[in-house]
Amino acid sequence: NKHLQLRSARYESLAETWNHEVSRFQMLFDPLTRVYNRGALQEMLSREITRSRRNRSGLTLLYVDVDDFKEVN
Repeated sequence: NKHLQLRSARYESLAETWNHEVSRFQMLFDPLTRVYNRGALQEMLSREITRSRRNRSGLTLLYVDVDDFKEVN
């Protein structure tokens, strides 16, 4: 019985981790193109700005906005 409870707890933990990772993926990637979305850009940019300040180094950003991207895709 205790063995079964431990196995069940492990399964629940794995399921929670999986659901968290799936949610995070959905939050950061565009479902159509599977490329990073604006939320991901903001998260990464914030992290890189912090790193740049900490290391006292420069940071360069190239941002490309494609008009009518749906037509291209």
